[in-house]
Amino acid sequence: MSEDVSIIEEDDGEAERGAELIGTIVAGRYRLERLLGAGGMGSVYRGEHVHMKKPVAVKVLHREMTALPEMVARFEREAVAAGRIEHPNVVTASDFGRLDDGSFFLVLEFVEGTPLAKVLDKEHVLPPERALHITRQIADALGAAHALRIVHRDLKPDNIMLVDRENYRDFVKVLDFGIAKVRMQDETGKTQQLTQLGTVFGTPEYMSPEQARGNPVDGRGDLYALGVMLYEMLAGKTPFKADDLIVVLTRHITEPPPPLSEKIPGPVRELVMKLLAKSPDERYQSAPELVLEIDRMIGPSAPPPSSLLKPRGGSTPDTQVALDPPAPSSAVRPIAPTAVANTLDDAPRPVVPSGPSALSKLMASPWLHRQVLIGPKQLPVWTLLAGAVGLVFIGALTTFALASDGTRPTAGATGTASVQAPVEEVDKERMALAQKAEKGDPTAIADLEARSKNDRTAEEWRAIGHGYCQIGQLTTCVEKYRDGVTRRVSLAKDEVVLADVHRAALSLDSHRPALELAALHLWAPGVDIIYDVMTETKSSKELADVNKRAKEFLEDGAIRGKASPALKPTLDLQRAMKKRDCGSVKKLVSAVGETGDVRAVQSLEQLRASSGCGLLGLGDCWSCLRGVVNVGDALDAVKARPAPTFEG
Repeated sequence: MSEDVSIIEEDDGEAERGAELIGTIVAGRYRLERLLGAGGMGSVYRGEHVHMKKPVAVKVLHREMTALPEMVARFEREAVAAGRIEHPNVVTASDFGRLDDGSFFLVLEFVEGTPLAKVLDKEHVLPPERALHITRQIADALGAAHALRIVHRDLKPDNIMLVDRENYRDFVKVLDFGIAKVRMQDETGKTQQLTQLGTVFGTPEYMSPEQARGNPVDGRGDLYALGVMLYEMLAGKTPFKADDLIVVLTRHITEPPPPLSEKIPGPVRELVMKLLAKSPDERYQSAPELVLEIDRMIGPSAPPPSSLLKPRGGSTPDTQVALDPPAPSSAVRPIAPTAVANTLDDAPRPVVPSGPSALSKLMASPWLHRQVLIGPKQLPVWTLLAGAVGLVFIGALTTFALASDGTRPTAGATGTASVQAPVEEVDKERMALAQKAEKGDPTAIADLEARSKNDRTAEEWRAIGHGYCQIGQLTTCVEKYRDGVTRRVSLAKDEVVLADVHRAALSLDSHRPALELAALHLWAPGVDIIYDVMTETKSSKELADVNKRAKEFLEDGAIRGKASPALKPTLDLQRAMKKRDCGSVKKLVSAVGETGDVRAVQSLEQLRASSGCGLLGLGDCWSCLRGVVNVGDALDAVKARPAPTFEG
């Protein structure tokens, strides 16, 4: 496992100074074993509790920094923030004190992993699903901090550590609350102002407009910085980049961010742009609200998306790092998606049952007792519902109420409530209509298409698309799915949709829009479809154009980057074999053996063959592998892992 755990930028001079403490014992209980990073403010060490034998990270403020009150206050803020926030995605602090020479030290949870900044340096662009998975965890951590009135103010990829755990990739740890805005009180009980108004702190590329102006910053400033990071994960660069820092700050304040590529699903682009709104009032108003929005797109983050799961039997790090399993925020829990009306997912509308027994059952429901953040206060969901019901009785907010007979009232022309059809009956009618459309009923398809595109559920979009496929209109089927996926991201994982797109991709008439949909909007399953189509059409003269187009997509690095862990090493191996790059092939054989599936069999059999090159084809094409890599073991491993199939 990588040891990219330094929190501060390092240089040779600072590293030499930091090395002086290696081997010493801090506060009688923390032995400093090695230097992890050093900078102008202090040094970070990998240490061990001498009695508990537990690994820790120890941050030591340079002695001369103690003469600067702002540096000491910053160090103390980090200690207070990291000590108060209890969340699995935040690095926690366990001790704080002062050495004999006057230097301050801070003991933090020891985390081994890779900073998001280094991941972006290497991979440049991340698939939308992976980027949202990382963003969701950061937002959940911010929710816990903001509930304690702690604002980070310096979110950036350098302060986000990605940890690969067994069966879980990209587990987030948020670091460095060193310039956090923390409400602290002195001995008289008065709130301390640790920084002066008008002072700009933070990293310009990730700074909100209000922070760039030197104005007060609340949690919505952190959400802006998170939006910059999400933009960078999707685009490969930050929205406002320039050599002159003043220019960067000015652009944050005055210029709209450049549009993201249309290859990124529309709802994801809209989410990013809302995070990057110039006015805090136009952004998401809380981290839990952002978490809920992402959950509507990709589902709750535990377990992670399948493309981020580590395969069973995969390699494990030499050093085990103690990390809690992923869990919802300990401070603020969003209302369950099924309880909230939405436009990006398809959670059913809640129906409140009538009668005393039904009411008692409803009040026992766990989600009614979840906490939500309303302004500075946390309240259980049931109190909000009770307040809504009370307003119904006085004639206000009638559009949000449910009548006792199970009907949904709406505001009439005079503002009074008029009763529509019962909710259950309406839902049954829509369900029946979708079922008819899915079987290819032209009238039902037309009725569904008459509904507003933004109001259609995923099931209705699928019914329209599949209905057209059922009657043989494959191009139209694909077009409807494309429109649906940009509004209901969950369709990208629907087995019926994947099967229909696969079928359309194997047709001369519809292969181009089908392969484009798979490449641009269906993420890892889409790459699986393209690979399967390429393999199936390999020997077909009739479908030569289909095979050529599929190959073109797989030669695109951005599209290959979306491939699942089961397919990506196989694609990389095939490219390395074409280039006769034996060094890369050696490494990739092991990677294929760890995560690949049966689709790698043909390539591995070519590598194991001892003939096929040279005079009369008697020479060994891959003699460089003999005695170095056990191709047979990799071959046995992949044969036991089936490839995905596309049967709706």
